[in-house]
Amino acid sequence: MISWKITKADFALLVKVAERVERDIPSYPDKRQALVMDLNACHSNGCPLDFTGLLAADPLDFSHDILEIRHNLNRRTGQLEEFFVPRYAASVSR
Repeated sequence: MISWKITKADFALLVKVAERVERDIPSYPDKRQALVMDLNACHSNGCPLDFTGLLAADPLDFSHDILEIRHNLNRRTGQLEEFFVPRYAASVSR
């Protein structure tokens, strides 16, 4: 079962990331609710995200992480597949 546990502070940052997606990736194919759920699932099920870093990311890195999370997320487990690790995963040092 997918975990949805996230701190209030992380959720607030996640919402800011979703707002940036709406501004910077106007062709993003899903509505905000689906995006928020995807990011929360990814963050809470094995790949914590560095939301602060993601918000400050250059447009190419930002788009890369957002679109590849959407593409590689298993929505049944909340885990990323195909060995994809976002550039702004919390465990990746930048």
